[in-house]
Amino acid sequence: MAHILSDNISIFPLAKNRTSDRGARLFYEHNIANIIRQLTDVQGFIISPTEEEFNQSVNKEDVDTYVRATAETSNNLTKLNLIFNKDFIFNLYGYYFHIKGNPSSMIPIIIDPTKDIVDVYASLTIDGVTGEIKGQDEVDLTNTSIYSGLTLDKEPLANCTASLKLLTFTKHGNDWTPVTTSESYMKLSGRAIDFSINRIDGKH
Repeated sequence: MAHILSDNISIFPLAKNRTSDRGARLFYEHNIANIIRQLTDVQGFIISPTEEEFNQSVNKEDVDTYVRATAETSNNLTKLNLIFNKDFIFNLYGYYFHIKGNPSSMIPIIIDPTKDIVDVYASLTIDGVTGEIKGQDEVDLTNTSIYSGLTLDKEPLANCTASLKLLTFTKHGNDWTPVTTSESYMKLSGRAIDFSINRIDGKH
């Protein structure tokens, strides 16, 4: 699994590291995320770029592609290094995630070297006690600040609260071509929806 550099991600709403009044922050986080969840019936969806913008960029030069990937093998492990050249925005479980474009930053995901197709999922887990996203800004083993509340991996994180397939990479020779799917942009799945929004506290 992989995480994103703290400087390269913004999340909304989020109670951590905002104001000194933690109770007010939690109330704000819970209610905004809850309202967003009630207006959709999917766990998440891509906001930007549009599907058309993303797929059109794939055939351009690497620097103009929203997301690209390179593979490397070391210590008997093969990694697919994701590089977000441009901003990538999505909603997951009522939270707004904005991965900032940074061509010099790589997000490594361990993959099976025998596979020619790799899916990339974003996952988060809500703490059952605090109601917050599990994870925060942390310093990893390389002394780099990362945000551990969002995980990117080739499959959903085990026992996560919500996940979203962001991308699919297909291997062509030494190159990996990214695509998104229409399903990842859907805000409504077509299932029956209860249009009665609960009280703002989300209880009834």
